[in-house]
Amino acid sequence: TRTVPETKAWDVFRDLPPRQDSGSMASKACLEFFIKALKVFVYLFTFIVVLLSGVVSKTAVFFMTSQLRAPDKHIPYCNKEFGRDKQFAVYLPIEERIAWFWCLIAAFIVPELGTAIRSIRICYFKSWKKPPLHDFIFVTSMELLHTLGLASLISRNTRGCTKGSERSEVYLKAMMDMIAVSAQATGALLWPLLEGHNDPWLWLIPPALFCVSCGYWENYTSKHSIFGFMKSAWRVKERLKRTRYFTYAFVSFLKILVFLCSALVFMSFRGESVTEYFSKFHDSFSQHKIRIYE
Repeated sequence: TRTVPETKAWDVFRDLPPRQDSGSMASKACLEFFIKALKVFVYLFTFIVVLLSGVVSKTAVFFMTSQLRAPDKHIPYCNKEFGRDKQFAVYLPIEERIAWFWCLIAAFIVPELGTAIRSIRICYFKSWKKPPLHDFIFVTSMELLHTLGLASLISRNTRGCTKGSERSEVYLKAMMDMIAVSAQATGALLWPLLEGHNDPWLWLIPPALFCVSCGYWENYTSKHSIFGFMKSAWRVKERLKRTRYFTYAFVSFLKILVFLCSALVFMSFRGESVTEYFSKFHDSFSQHKIRIYE
């Protein structure tokens, strides 16, 4: 005979009724909705802060560069206190231009010092890897060209823009890159072609924009690129993920030195005395008079 095993009390099947949600579990849906709404708010808030910060920073740079205009250039002066029926102008003294020049230098140096300090800290407290010599030379060259372009644009009070993208469709990416570069090159060349006979310095814009674009070389590289040198640059970019902090611990200080020297050289090309930018440093940040002309 077959024996039926005895069913233990703890092994008895039971069809329990659905458990009623407690107060805390019932409000879980509201909590999830609140978390999602908070994430959307944080995304929008971060986007607005970053956008406004970019606009403010670019506006501040444009304002500072506008103060470096040549000594013979005048600035309209508000005539509210002297009479609305008259027109007044201000010729900025050398002390005023020196002060704004060093403000621009400081605006460039501060973030570069931050990059250098962070790189040194990570190299000191964490693991790091030394880059190959050709990688270090390539990255340094691109960053110094970028710095040289910025110095020339700031000294000449002009502006430019760069671009970068990454697409999986190689040929479509190459075509869009060529269209974008052609459009930017047209804008960069149109101004010198129209006004270059009056101001030969405008021909500095195309090479300056090219140098500035070198700082964003990582955006142009792809392992699927149809250009061989772009594939080589992509391999440098991949190796830079492990050697970036060691590289920029040195590159940041080189960029500061090149930017300062380049800006002073461009100022000397404008006919200004470089020694005055050092001898009148204290006077430029002290109280000084500005003459108003009718």
